[in-house]
Amino acid sequence: MVVTLGKDDQQSKCVLATTYTDIPALEELKTERDPDGKSALVTWRKPDGLDQVEYVLSLCKEGKEREKEECLRTITTTSEKCLLPDLERNIKYTVRVSLKLKNGHQGKATICRILQVVPAPEQLTLASVTPTSIHLTWSPPHGMEQTPHSYQISYHSGGTESETLSTDSCSAVIKGLKPCTDYIVSISVKLKDGKTSEALGKILQTGVPVPRQLKVASVAPASVHLTWSPPHGMDHTPHSYQVSYHSGGTEPQTISTDSCSTVIRGLQPDTTYSINVCTVIKDGRMSEPEGKKIHTEIAPITFYTIVIGNTQNHHKVLKGMLINKGFTEVHNVKNCDVILAFCVIVSRVGTDMEAALKEIPDFKPAVLVVMHHTFDSNHVTPDTSRFVRGRNIMVVDILFHEDKGILRCPRNTQAENKMLEMVCACSEPGRHTSSCSSPIPKTQLPPATPHTKTDALNNSIPSQHGNSSGKSRSKESTKKPIDPLQVTSRFVRATAK
Repeated sequence: MVVTLGKDDQQSKCVLATTYTDIPALEELKTERDPDGKSALVTWRKPDGLDQVEYVLSLCKEGKEREKEECLRTITTTSEKCLLPDLERNIKYTVRVSLKLKNGHQGKATICRILQVVPAPEQLTLASVTPTSIHLTWSPPHGMEQTPHSYQISYHSGGTESETLSTDSCSAVIKGLKPCTDYIVSISVKLKDGKTSEALGKILQTGVPVPRQLKVASVAPASVHLTWSPPHGMDHTPHSYQVSYHSGGTEPQTISTDSCSTVIRGLQPDTTYSINVCTVIKDGRMSEPEGKKIHTEIAPITFYTIVIGNTQNHHKVLKGMLINKGFTEVHNVKNCDVILAFCVIVSRVGTDMEAALKEIPDFKPAVLVVMHHTFDSNHVTPDTSRFVRGRNIMVVDILFHEDKGILRCPRNTQAENKMLEMVCACSEPGRHTSSCSSPIPKTQLPPATPHTKTDALNNSIPSQHGNSSGKSRSKESTKKPIDPLQVTSRFVRATAK
């Protein structure tokens, strides 16, 4: 009320006016979307100092013309929260809440907005990967059990157009990809009306391709030669190969190479090895292995040749026989398994044998071939083995003639088989090949030269040994082949001495 006062304290008529203080706005207006995506909870806090009030809430959505809004509902409540059901996804809603006093006066509205989006898939997982495909799995979004939907998958690598595929299940295999390549993969939920969720994405790498057509080019006792073809799709991707190998009970060893072949050396003879070849790219990733099992060959028995006296090169026939049977001649005595010595008897057996033994080293087992010069295929030789007792040497006697060479006779055939057995017996256990036990056929002996008249005359002369010579022939013709075990035991006894 307002009046005017005069000088004599007179007052004018009073003027009345009614005013109101501003009604405070609500505090802490918030919205919380329900997991099912179809409703939202709106909460707020009443200003301090006000009692017995109520709240007016209005819900509007964006109209077809975005400048206009469509009011959906107005709610009056005394609670400080309100649940808004039946909301649509991907629609923008505006919520206004104002304070209303008992006298009907209403305060200024506080505004918040709600966007009910389509929920995205969850837990995107890489199930498996190959050089050209990716298998993905994921979990469905919450609250979509009753809402028809599918999943849209998009993927691309650097500098390429994005490609898409659709599926109704929670897994998909993307095929036709490039090896060793990074791909950006994203998955979103898609509704029937075309609305989609936010994308759930990952950067994934395709696998490293495996080498192809692994082959064994050759196998030796201590090495193996491998070849393979490069993997598909790696023409423009720098890569190398890792080769690993091991035998039973040993640690794997590895070698690296840039080529499509390699030779693994230093292997053990007569041993099974597992071999794997992998493709390796610059970042260290490796392909799955391409594997093979190989078995190294049995190491050939090696011999070193010593010739004492002039054999007229006829010893080469016996040496060639061993080579044809799979034995190997070496030219360093330290590298041999056995020494093969040839001694020609030109004077007295004992004298020539003693001279020959001086030429044979003691640090290797030896087979001494004593070559007796004679034209008589029934010539009886003395016991030459008595001269090597206490030495790591075995002895075999061979009959030869400077014109005829190695005589073709049962005694020499038997002696040659004996020499073969002795060489095998001097090698390491487990090194005996099939050639060690197979007899030497007569066809391997050199052809006999035609007899001269002198030879025929000499053959007709009775042997100087008389009847004893005949007895010897009879015994040799019925004698059984030498047992390799007997030869070996004899060698062991000689070594022990």
